[in-house]
Amino acid sequence: MRTAHSSLTLVIGRYLTLKQALGRRYDVERRVLADIEAFLRKHGTALTPDTFARWCVAQAHLASGVRRNRMRIVRNFCLYRRRTEPLCFVP
Repeated sequence: MRTAHSSLTLVIGRYLTLKQALGRRYDVERRVLADIEAFLRKHGTALTPDTFARWCVAQAHLASGVRRNRMRIVRNFCLYRRRTEPLCFVP
């Protein structure tokens, strides 16, 4: 059985590998990035201001501190991604 991947799969893998090399497990970050990746796959789109906003709305059931942390995780990932993709969206 094949697992569907988004255009972010490889970049997320590199990001987590780098962060884990710094000595942390990054379990929460892994789950959050897997969640946004699944959201993007489900909606068949790239990470844009519009899709990020829709993903944030889908997080409305979570406490505000949890939502803020999840948005911070995605932002940090996007800042990493911008190093190799200068035109990518950064929230």
